[in-house]
Amino acid sequence: MKRAVFLVVACMVLAPLLRAQPQGEEAILLPAPDSYPHGVTSDGTTLWVTDYVAVSLHQIDPANGSVLQTFTFDFSSIRGVAWDGQYLWVASHSWLRKIDPQTGIQIAHWSGMDASQQGVAFDGTNLWVVSTGTGNISCVSPTTGAILFQFPSPASSPRGIEYHDGRLWHVDSYQDRIFEIDPATGAATRSFLVSRGSARGLARHAGQFWMVDKESRGIVGFPMVRRSPNTLSTAYVSRGIATCSFTNTSAAPYANAHVYMAQAESDHATEILSRRYSLNGIDTHPTGLVTDVFDQVTARIDIGTVLPGEAIVVAADTVARFWNWTVHVDLAQVGSLASVDPALVDLYTRDEELYDIHDPYIQAEAAIAVGTETNLFKMAHRIHDHVIESVTYDVASDWEKAATVLQQGRASCSGYVFAMSALCRARGIPTRFAGGSECRSFEAGRIDTLHHRWVEVFVPGYDWVPFDPTHDEWTNDDLGIRWREVGAQQRALVMRRGGGPNLMGWTYTSRARHDGGTLESHRAVVWTGLPWSDDGDIDGDGHLNHSDAFAYDRAAAIDSDGDGQPDDWSPGAVGADSTSVPPLAADPNDDNDSFSDTEEAIAGTDPTDPDSVFAFGGSAASHGALVLTWPSVDERIYSVWASETLDAPPVCVHDGIEADPPLNTYTTTCQQAQGFYRVRVSLEAEDGN
Repeated sequence: MKRAVFLVVACMVLAPLLRAQPQGEEAILLPAPDSYPHGVTSDGTTLWVTDYVAVSLHQIDPANGSVLQTFTFDFSSIRGVAWDGQYLWVASHSWLRKIDPQTGIQIAHWSGMDASQQGVAFDGTNLWVVSTGTGNISCVSPTTGAILFQFPSPASSPRGIEYHDGRLWHVDSYQDRIFEIDPATGAATRSFLVSRGSARGLARHAGQFWMVDKESRGIVGFPMVRRSPNTLSTAYVSRGIATCSFTNTSAAPYANAHVYMAQAESDHATEILSRRYSLNGIDTHPTGLVTDVFDQVTARIDIGTVLPGEAIVVAADTVARFWNWTVHVDLAQVGSLASVDPALVDLYTRDEELYDIHDPYIQAEAAIAVGTETNLFKMAHRIHDHVIESVTYDVASDWEKAATVLQQGRASCSGYVFAMSALCRARGIPTRFAGGSECRSFEAGRIDTLHHRWVEVFVPGYDWVPFDPTHDEWTNDDLGIRWREVGAQQRALVMRRGGGPNLMGWTYTSRARHDGGTLESHRAVVWTGLPWSDDGDIDGDGHLNHSDAFAYDRAAAIDSDGDGQPDDWSPGAVGADSTSVPPLAADPNDDNDSFSDTEEAIAGTDPTDPDSVFAFGGSAASHGALVLTWPSVDERIYSVWASETLDAPPVCVHDGIEADPPLNTYTTTCQQAQGFYRVRVSLEAEDGN
């Protein structure tokens, strides 16, 4: 029996998700001499690197990483190191020690510094010392050890420091970021993501910055340049288990109990590697997945009847790669809203219950915040700053309307978001919220019960740009002041993006319900960091991680169209071998064009290439004749069908046309002023059948 397919539909191409490349390019990666490198400095010719555990100081040739000499000390721990033109200065706990680079002998030392010192730098006159104990950066006299003055570090996890070109350059190992700081005021004037993680020391040598990457035990040389409007930091792979739990504390059963779970999807800064669901520890499948008007995907897990006293735990177990992501906006490149799809503008500027953008108070506050500014990004930035100036963080605050948040002056992260979103939408700026759980892969077993929400603004020319009015705020805490850059998103499992309520209401992780209404539930995300290397093969299927679309499932590896369904199974594997929950299902259309894989096999086109399609190569009409061409493949039979209208049943006008690769040509006489033609392809009959 012949199988056939008609040539009538057009090709649809699914654009791949393009990731921004980390800013800058690594020039050199040198191995560290010991297991716990920490500080680095340059004497103008060579590099000096400390090791925290070995309490050692190594002189290194930056050309090849060879160790020229090593000094080991009898005091405990050693972190930062600086060169003053003649001597080395090393930090250990609350001590600063002056070391002879020829002999390794300590020739002076000062105590009484801030605790847990990290980085040390020399500006030509004084030393600069960073402390994680106090969160301060201190200017210290090298002759007396006196702290001349100090200011709070802008970093969340302050580490290395360097002085160059009249500025301090300071590493934040949590944000994978380097801050540029005015040493006279302590103000952070700008910051840069770095393409390596677990940063410790920082130095300037041979026209480049050098940084210690503790995680890879390497010393990295890189230029401090911004090459892209989007930058990413080093990727971390983590497992986040989001749970929704509740207990029936009533005397009657809960009927038709179910849980809605927000489903995290891959985006600019997140790559979902695996996803599974469970009910009370047993793998389960969602009853259904619902995509709302904001393209947010919500999974429904049906539980059924819950008896009095019965406890329920629904979990979404996600493994993903996470990056810090920053959008660098050039004001001159910001477009106007006239260039944006009106449907997008209408959707993300509409009013919502918690925004109430037509409230006279919101309208007035929006006008005050924006003033006469007309650049859309600066308008959003001014609103962002206005909210920060008007609101103080209070984790215990209820979710209130935007006007109430601004009037009472305190809010949790959600209140900050409602206020900024309302003011932006009141000025016609497309805005949405994003919510989820921040990933801290270095905190094994961390339990996040607070979660986080921030704002994204659609900026013409840049797409969606993150604003985080909660984290961007200059926040005083026990460690001083913390600062983050506008346009940056921390590593996070983003569970929901969009506008107002959907199946989960205004929540952004999960929601439990039964026939009696919404249930009070406890929500949490448990984080565990996982080992990863691009060149590894974590599931042992023979595909390296960086090219494996299902790196945690040995049954599959290739996903040409990125839809989460494998093109085919790995050699020797079948669908039943899939370890994902729900199990993976083979993709019936690998390239997401208009033909299924089965139809492409009949047509002889490439099922993994959306540009390889069975389509007319051209047609020409002249003097009552019509010439048709189409791609052809050996062992196929073609037929031409015609109809007077597109909807009329076609009639075969020529059957049994043999293949003439690479193109078949067919000429017919035009009988009517208008006609429609189709080509049918089938496999050659076997054994005369």
